[in-house]
Amino acid sequence: MQEAFLPLLDNRLSDQEEEMTRVVIRKYNGRIVDFYEPRTRKSGNMRYVDFDLIGDKDMSVEESHRLTTSMVRDLEEVLKNVNVSIYVKTGNTGTTIERQ
Repeated sequence: MQEAFLPLLDNRLSDQEEEMTRVVIRKYNGRIVDFYEPRTRKSGNMRYVDFDLIGDKDMSVEESHRLTTSMVRDLEEVLKNVNVSIYVKTGNTGTTIERQ
């Protein structure tokens, strides 16, 4: 009976889905400086992903909007029924994502 209730409880996404999320974000290496580890959860059939993105200190609001729109579109392609929230912060120039 406990298994019947599990889909009704909020849980983080599976390891595979979280890795798919990181792969999409890392695809933007060179256009973003860094990102904080995504926070994920699944509630019913909906998936929720949110993370902080660190952009170049010279990135315009328009450029960051285009970038996040593209990232959301890419995440929607790999994760069905997903709601994505990206918080853009500015950082230093000259560094890029190197983590695997």
